[in-house]
Amino acid sequence: MFDRSAIVRRAWEIFAREYGWRKDGRGIRFKFIGRECFAWCLAQAWRLARLGAQARPVSETERCARLASLKADLSALQMQDSFLASTNRRMHAVRSEMSQLAA
Repeated sequence: MFDRSAIVRRAWEIFAREYGWRKDGRGIRFKFIGRECFAWCLAQAWRLARLGAQARPVSETERCARLASLKADLSALQMQDSFLASTNRRMHAVRSEMSQLAA
């Protein structure tokens, strides 16, 4: 599913950008930076790959159906007499997703 070589290349790009490492040896040497830092860069690259996989194009019918569902959820949440933080978080998440779909 994921192109692992592209993810590793992206990790090296992140590593070079974050820590000033260069392949030609002019930057900071890898042994001074360490594996832990590269492990973090690799985790970042995987995170970005997963986010890219989630952002798939949505058809117009799916988008309209999802918007209708979110509007129904939002109206149901607004009718509750609850001032719980979880209700407010859910309303914020619904509004956020609606704005993303409307754009």
